Amino acid sequence: MVDHPATPKARKDEVFLAAYTNKLSGRPGDTIQFHVSCQSNSNTPIHTRLVRSICADPNPKGPGILEEDASQWFPPTQFQGRHQPIPCGSFAATKESISLPQDESSVVSIDIWVYPTLLQSTLVDRQYIWTWGKDFGLSMNQNGKLQFGSLVFESYALSIRKWYQICLVRNRSDRTIQLKVIMDDRDGRIVCNEIHPYSETNNDNNFAGRFSLATQGTWNGRLEHPRILLKNGQHGDDVWIEWETWQNMAGWVIPAQSQVMDDMDDNRFDLVLHHQPTRGMTGHLWDGTEHCWKHEPSHYGAIYFHEDDGYDFEWEPDLKWKIPDNTPSGIYVLHLTTTTTTTTAIDEESASEDTVVHRESLPIFVCAKKPSAKLCVLVSTFTYVMYGNHGRSDFDEQAFDRIRQEDGYKSSATVYPHNAFQHPSYRQSTYNFHSDGSGIHYASHRRPLFTTRPGYISLPHTSCSGLRHFQADSHLIAFLHFQQQQQQQQRHSNDGATSCPFDYDIITDHELHSEGVSCLQDYETLMTGTHPEYHTLGSLSAINDFRDKCNGNIIYLGGNGFYWRIGASEVPTPPWLSSGQDHKDDDDDDSNSVHLLEIRRAEDGVRTWACEPGEYYHALEEKCTYGGLWRRNGRPPQKLVGIGFSSQGPFQGMPFQRNLSLDPSLHWILEGIPTDQTILGDFGLSGGGAAGFELDRVDRGLDGLEASRFSVPITIVAQSHGQEPDFILVPEEVLTTYSNTSGLTEAEAKRADMIYFRLKRSVPSVGSSSTQSPDDDDAGGSQVFSVGSITFCGSLPHNRFENEIATILCNVLTRFASTD
Repeated sequence: MVDHPATPKARKDEVFLAAYTNKLSGRPGDTIQFHVSCQSNSNTPIHTRLVRSICADPNPKGPGILEEDASQWFPPTQFQGRHQPIPCGSFAATKESISLPQDESSVVSIDIWVYPTLLQSTLVDRQYIWTWGKDFGLSMNQNGKLQFGSLVFESYALSIRKWYQICLVRNRSDRTIQLKVIMDDRDGRIVCNEIHPYSETNNDNNFAGRFSLATQGTWNGRLEHPRILLKNGQHGDDVWIEWETWQNMAGWVIPAQSQVMDDMDDNRFDLVLHHQPTRGMTGHLWDGTEHCWKHEPSHYGAIYFHEDDGYDFEWEPDLKWKIPDNTPSGIYVLHLTTTTTTTTAIDEESASEDTVVHRESLPIFVCAKKPSAKLCVLVSTFTYVMYGNHGRSDFDEQAFDRIRQEDGYKSSATVYPHNAFQHPSYRQSTYNFHSDGSGIHYASHRRPLFTTRPGYISLPHTSCSGLRHFQADSHLIAFLHFQQQQQQQQRHSNDGATSCPFDYDIITDHELHSEGVSCLQDYETLMTGTHPEYHTLGSLSAINDFRDKCNGNIIYLGGNGFYWRIGASEVPTPPWLSSGQDHKDDDDDDSNSVHLLEIRRAEDGVRTWACEPGEYYHALEEKCTYGGLWRRNGRPPQKLVGIGFSSQGPFQGMPFQRNLSLDPSLHWILEGIPTDQTILGDFGLSGGGAAGFELDRVDRGLDGLEASRFSVPITIVAQSHGQEPDFILVPEEVLTTYSNTSGLTEAEAKRADMIYFRLKRSVPSVGSSSTQSPDDDDAGGSQVFSVGSITFCGSLPHNRFENEIATILCNVLTRFASTD
């Protein structure tokens, strides 16, 4: 046994070159750190090149991978590669060693509540419940039998998903070890009470060292309220040290307490949690009378450890980039490349050498220090992280290999060569499961995220590009750059005008959360990508305040947006304290950066797993916020953008059908499209149509706009046409087998609505010089345009961006840039 985590061995599914950044985004003056691991010796050079990313879709039927050299902002360089291990699972350990008092008559007991969730681990033969120093600890073997060193307690085997109180007693005077196991059932039965001789192997030093739970990250299950008790002579047991695991729920340190020691104020025996075990989980006392951990903390003492926890890899940085002051806002990618050479014998006298190039690519989202455009594009970094390394159950490895060998893809070598499904050691997404079958609650960007790489294909079995998230959003970025180029000549000849409706800055969810509406207030329009699904209270409120307090316009170009509420922690997870100093320095100013995200999949919604009863509140936030859908938190997406998630189907797209009775005052949205063309967007790189996969529609019972001071009519510009039979209503829409919340037939409710509405101007703030009455019907308030489909942006590149879907977006952007 050891009193520190073992150095993890290289995993079989490790890739040759992997990396991540300490922050996903920054502004000029900020420093980005790059943490890199290479499966090679330290003499292997790794070369860097910075580019600006225009399109991340490798499909040769579209623009392909488009990048612009950005070496002027970060000149090419090289550094020496080294291997950095993937961390072990979660565990806890005291800050310093604990030594037992030198009293030969004492009896020491270690008491803890245990809830195993996996017996047969594929990683280890024994799962450690706790250890104390190098030679004293309790583990569970693959048969559920408890084990002390080589001693196996044979009389009872633990079962999964049951609570046990387990007490190991070592009696110094009679040299015995006793194990007592009490099942937490109605009778509190003692199911094991074994006593065995025990000879100390190292005198008294075996009770000296750090006390650790889930040692080496091997335990799968919940642990609660560990206590070390001492008994001297005729006295009863005294609690020498205990850790009330329901304390400091939103933090990573559990204070030590004692009935007998007076010097506990220095915190040296506090229990530090490593590699992000899950908190806010029901313990053995939970009886269903309370569902919020803040109201009854003692019912939530369980800490859930997993052998595959660990979302911050804690690698050392290899490279830094201080973003220059004149760096334009945009999406950048740092390419890393290195090579290896293999020698193959041809015959006894000759051999051939093959050189293999290994690549890694890291996106960096550079926000503007001051706005340089009227338009701001929202990069959905929270959604990117929550889906990060999503190992899809429908991943088709043969289709993936086949695509990489197709002429159009192979010639450019732009398909990202790895898929998250094939490399689970890099920790999968919140759509996946731990090895014990429980859902993954936490996500972090501080690990290699394959799913954010240019050229990554999520759905290789589809007939289109098969992209999600970052790569799918790049269709929008490519559209903006194309329109900029188209207008460049006109722009320079137009009396020196320098503004263009397609010029843009970017902002990310991380800035919205940390800075609030202040990071948006100087823009006129905020435009989303394909799937802004996950939001904290801070990020969602920033967008809402931009619309309602700053009269900002919103263009929502996705589906299933603003759906899940998530928690966020800005408290850094602690490094293993014996491994040396933390790597933070003066340049690593990420005090306002979100380090960890949390999801509680409560009540209903489209989800791959569901939270256990009583576990619907976030643990990362001290306010103990309720998780689940924003709809269940009183803020459905309809209140913000006029539409909300209603139906889902395969990754297929359908066209829109224009509203033939559209109010003439809104004909500008469809200007340039022949009036006899009723079908819009029956093409696209995402599903083959502009309305597909996940669809949003109007629900006037949820948007609250008619009942508010705005009293706003919502106009449907177009609706999806020809839904496939495989599309179904989302769970929160369904009431019974024959009714739903909309009051429509199921066929009518399964649709995407492309809509427009305009709010009245908000009441001027105190001190404002505006004399505009908020009651004027024609007051120039916020405008909102929403498309209700994830696949909409995939139709933009069709026919080199010359199509009706691109025309609609051009019209909206131009109008929003020109109206007051």
